[in-house]
Amino acid sequence: MKPFILTILALSIFVTSCENMACGYSKDSFLSNFDKLVTKAKESDRKISDNAWERDDKIFEQMVISCYEQYETELSLGEKRDFWVGSIQYLIHRYGWGLLEELRDSDTQNEIISIVRENAMETLNGIDEIVDIVKDELKNNSKLRNLMDELGNELNNIFNKLKE
Repeated sequence: MKPFILTILALSIFVTSCENMACGYSKDSFLSNFDKLVTKAKESDRKISDNAWERDDKIFEQMVISCYEQYETELSLGEKRDFWVGSIQYLIHRYGWGLLEELRDSDTQNEIISIVRENAMETLNGIDEIVDIVKDELKNNSKLRNLMDELGNELNNIFNKLKE
């Protein structure tokens, strides 16, 4: 019976420590962890359907829903702005172009996108600035830009063949 109780205790400590790892132990460690997650998403070559996103999505959701609330009062306006811009950047690299329509839709069914949208609108200057951030991120992302160029070239080829 003793080993069972010790195992349960060890597992509960492990689960609690994993939850705290995302939030960090201070505002600075939280922001650092968040920046690392956003950078990882930006540098990732994963497809939208890749199962590897699941772990990062859980961490991202925890940071946006729980951790942000934990440190919100300690964050400066600039840090809040950077956090929500980073959230948008994460979602762009996670969902691609489809995110733009989700962000514009005030009735989006995706809870995390809805939370990011609402908080980003409060911190930034409304939906127009959010859309500008999305467009800039997509323009500056060479992988996405190359993909869009290839798609455009392919569509031109198809239209040219149809004309012939």
